[in-house]
Amino acid sequence: MVRCAEEGLLSVTDSKGIPVAITESRGESEVLLAASVRLGPGNTIYARTGEIFAIACVLASAAMAGFAVLRRRRRERKQCC
Repeated sequence: MVRCAEEGLLSVTDSKGIPVAITESRGESEVLLAASVRLGPGNTIYARTGEIFAIACVLASAAMAGFAVLRRRRRERKQCC
Protein backbone atom coordinates (compact mmCIF):
# COMPACT_ATOMS: atom_id res chain seq x y z
CA MET A 1 0.00 0.00 0.00
CA VAL A 2 1.27 3.45 -0.84
CA ARG A 3 0.22 6.38 1.31
CA CYS A 4 0.82 9.93 0.20
CA ALA A 5 0.24 13.12 2.15
CA GLU A 6 0.50 16.83 1.43
CA GLU A 7 2.12 17.38 4.80
CA GLY A 8 3.16 14.44 6.94
CA LEU A 9 4.40 10.92 6.36
CA LEU A 10 4.70 9.21 3.01
CA SER A 11 4.93 5.45 3.30
CA VAL A 12 5.11 2.23 1.32
CA THR A 13 3.88 -0.89 3.13
CA ASP A 14 4.13 -4.51 2.00
CA SER A 15 1.28 -7.05 1.89
CA LYS A 16 1.90 -8.04 5.53
CA GLY A 17 1.61 -4.45 6.80
CA ILE A 18 5.33 -3.98 7.36
CA PRO A 19 6.63 -0.52 6.37
CA VAL A 20 9.17 -0.80 3.57
CA ALA A 21 9.95 2.91 3.19
CA ILE A 22 8.91 6.03 5.11
CA THR A 23 9.79 9.70 4.70
CA GLU A 24 8.36 13.08 5.76
CA SER A 25 7.06 15.76 3.41
CA ARG A 26 6.86 18.71 5.80
CA GLY A 27 8.27 21.92 4.42
CA GLU A 28 9.21 20.40 1.07
CA SER A 29 7.52 21.27 -2.22
CA GLU A 30 8.37 17.87 -3.74
CA VAL A 31 9.40 14.62 -2.11
CA LEU A 32 10.26 11.34 -3.85
CA LEU A 33 9.93 7.98 -2.14
CA ALA A 34 10.90 4.86 -4.10
CA ALA A 35 10.53 1.28 -2.90
CA SER A 36 10.14 -2.21 -4.31
CA VAL A 37 7.42 -4.48 -2.94
CA ARG A 38 6.20 -7.90 -4.00
CA LEU A 39 2.57 -8.63 -4.64
CA GLY A 40 0.73 -10.41 -1.86
CA PRO A 41 -0.62 -13.94 -2.26
CA GLY A 42 -3.99 -14.53 -3.91
CA ASN A 43 -6.57 -12.17 -5.30
CA THR A 44 -8.04 -9.23 -3.44
CA ILE A 45 -11.77 -8.75 -2.93
CA TYR A 46 -11.63 -5.93 -5.50
CA ALA A 47 -9.92 -8.18 -8.04
CA ARG A 48 -12.70 -10.77 -7.58
CA THR A 49 -15.71 -8.46 -7.55
CA GLY A 50 -14.58 -5.44 -9.56
CA GLU A 51 -16.92 -2.47 -9.52
CA ILE A 52 -19.92 -4.36 -8.11
CA PHE A 53 -19.75 -2.62 -4.72
CA ALA A 54 -19.44 0.85 -6.29
CA ILE A 55 -22.34 0.17 -8.67
CA ALA A 56 -24.47 -1.14 -5.79
CA CYS A 57 -23.75 2.04 -3.80
CA VAL A 58 -24.77 4.25 -6.73
CA LEU A 59 -27.98 2.26 -7.27
CA ALA A 60 -28.83 2.34 -3.56
CA SER A 61 -28.26 6.10 -3.44
CA ALA A 62 -30.45 6.64 -6.49
CA ALA A 63 -33.19 4.45 -4.99
CA MET A 64 -33.12 6.35 -1.68
CA ALA A 65 -33.24 9.69 -3.48
CA GLY A 66 -36.18 8.46 -5.58
CA PHE A 67 -38.08 7.28 -2.49
CA ALA A 68 -37.43 10.62 -0.78
CA VAL A 69 -38.84 12.54 -3.77
CA LEU A 70 -41.92 10.30 -3.94
CA ARG A 71 -42.53 10.64 -0.22
CA ARG A 72 -42.27 14.41 -0.41
CA ARG A 73 -44.70 14.59 -3.34
CA ARG A 74 -47.23 12.44 -1.48
CA ARG A 75 -47.02 14.72 1.56
CA GLU A 76 -47.50 17.82 -0.61
CA ARG A 77 -50.59 16.28 -2.26
CA LYS A 78 -52.16 15.48 1.11
CA GLN A 79 -51.58 19.02 2.40
CA CYS A 80 -53.05 20.85 -0.59
CA CYS A 81 -56.42 19.04 -0.79
